[in-house]
Amino acid sequence: MWPLYLTREIHVQKRLSTSKNRVLSFIQDPENILRTNPILTSVIPDDINNSDVNASPAKEGRWYTIVEIVPTLGGREMSTKFRCRWTKVEDGVDMEVHAGLGTRLTTRLRVEESGEEGKVDYSDVVKVQGLFLMMPFIVSRATRSHTMLGELVAEKVVNKD
Repeated sequence: MWPLYLTREIHVQKRLSTSKNRVLSFIQDPENILRTNPILTSVIPDDINNSDVNASPAKEGRWYTIVEIVPTLGGREMSTKFRCRWTKVEDGVDMEVHAGLGTRLTTRLRVEESGEEGKVDYSDVVKVQGLFLMMPFIVSRATRSHTMLGELVAEKVVNKD
């Protein structure tokens, strides 16, 4: 729906001194990623009892309702709510966010062997789709959030020898 809705991509990459399994065990746990993000104030998983018992959370993903604090003009803050589907995949995590004003974010967190002994490559690619008027704000917030996420992953998984 160009020109009303635009698409942008954000890339965060890090080479980490640790094992692939260590990074995967950290990023594939939604508690580690969602609940430690300082701009998220509430993370509520959908009730598992009301979901399809034949659907595997590892394959189909699990939905969360998330509330974040957003700065507004004049230095005030407001909260906004959005939905996020968390799906564990073999080499990382896929996240799909549905937010207000038709905003959509698709995130792919991936971990690969780097070729250097004892090091792996962590990548976070976010595809952002949003209303053209809001795109500078949306991209700025997503860049900040995913940069913070990369720092958090590095802090938690890097070997401290």
